[in-house]
Amino acid sequence: MTRVPMGLASQLPAKNGFGHYKSPGIEKHYPNIVFSQFTGAEMMAEKYGLSKDELDEYSYNSHQRAIAATQARQASRTRSFRCRSPAPTARPTPTTSTKASASTPASTASGASS
Repeated sequence: MTRVPMGLASQLPAKNGFGHYKSPGIEKHYPNIVFSQFTGAEMMAEKYGLSKDELDEYSYNSHQRAIAATQARQASRTRSFRCRSPAPTARPTPTTSTKASASTPASTASGASS
């Protein structure tokens, strides 16, 4: 969360001589309206006929989906790190004799037999 007071972003330019955050065209179209997240949300709800209960339900369901997605990601990450390696076994011993390997053609660096 931010520690910047709400509304500061719109007030700061005017207080420091940088003019108003609304252009003359926007002021003409929306006279005497102070834009904020809250004002915008109310305007959208009114425009599309959304009730507070509908928006609260949508918000709740959205948060539930986000929680489920986060938990699924955490679970999949946890599972990937729980791989167990097989128990250590004795090192295999060579079964070929030196005589047998001497009769086998030697490989070159490129993998071709000489």
